[in-house]
Amino acid sequence: MKHLIIICLLASITACAKGPLSIHKIPVQQGNFLTNEKLLSLKEGMTRAEVTALLGNPVTRPVFNNNRWDYIYLSTSSENKTEKLHVSVYFDGNKVEKIVKAE
Repeated sequence: MKHLIIICLLASITACAKGPLSIHKIPVQQGNFLTNEKLLSLKEGMTRAEVTALLGNPVTRPVFNNNRWDYIYLSTSSENKTEKLHVSVYFDGNKVEKIVKAE
């Protein structure tokens, strides 16, 4: 019985440890995967169809103002480091008027 308690205690301590005895955490990616290459290809004057082909469907489209599309990308690594990227694309009619990148 004494050995069982020691084994359980050691197992619970190593579960919180970092390094080779730590529990594996899966990296999590959410939203639109935005690369620098894609963002550099995004230009004013592009049509809505061209933006959708390049970046995909936006994460959010405001109900009352369809002239703004928001693309959001969140990535959490196994070391709990979070990368966040938010790009807003503003349209005037069917053409891109302005691109705002917030970090």
